[in-house]
Amino acid sequence: MNFKMFIFVLLISISDLSHALYGARTITPSQFSAVVTIHLNDSEKPEYDSFCSGVLVAPDKVLTTGHCIEVVGSKLYEKWNIFTYEPNLIKIKAGGNKYEVADVIIAPSYTEAVGFEGEDLAIITLKKPLTNIRPIKMVSKGSLKAGLVVTLVARDKMANSTITAVKSYAGNLVVFTDGTKSGVCEGDSGGALLVKIGNDLALAGILSAQSEGCERQTGTSIFPRILQ
Repeated sequence: MNFKMFIFVLLISISDLSHALYGARTITPSQFSAVVTIHLNDSEKPEYDSFCSGVLVAPDKVLTTGHCIEVVGSKLYEKWNIFTYEPNLIKIKAGGNKYEVADVIIAPSYTEAVGFEGEDLAIITLKKPLTNIRPIKMVSKGSLKAGLVVTLVARDKMANSTITAVKSYAGNLVVFTDGTKSGVCEGDSGGALLVKIGNDLALAGILSAQSEGCERQTGTSIFPRILQ
């Protein structure tokens, strides 16, 4: 199950939040305001405030990884799916403000499949749509190919890379990027993989850390079937 695959990222992904995107440069939050952060809304656990990133894809919808939702619930509450029935335990920070959450859904295949065959995604629905931030549109999966230049964004950091491969696992599209000079670290999960379409940047996938430390060989990103 995906829980076994990702359990080793628990400590860094929810505690070492300064360690973001190697080979990256710092940006201002306003540069990519649709790339948000997910925060624990529990006064008894203030040390676990910010634990993952997410991407605003509609005024009231945020995409993140399924393991972000699972591992924090498992670590802090011993219930991997606690946020799906207690969404009030998390908030979304966007544009400097925190917003309440109405619903959290983890992709069904996440717990039903092994490795990349399980869609490592979750959808967070906000109580109120954000009218002050422009959501990021998705690209079509047919436009993703090896050699395409991409931008990785997570926690006020930005790095450039290229796609090395695009592979399908049981219908779940996974994008691999060149990790030799820049890439994903634990805690970056839920961030955005962006490609330039015309004059705009569009969402090519959700960043997902797949091993302890940083992805020095390749970074990975899940392309959401749910939005195709």
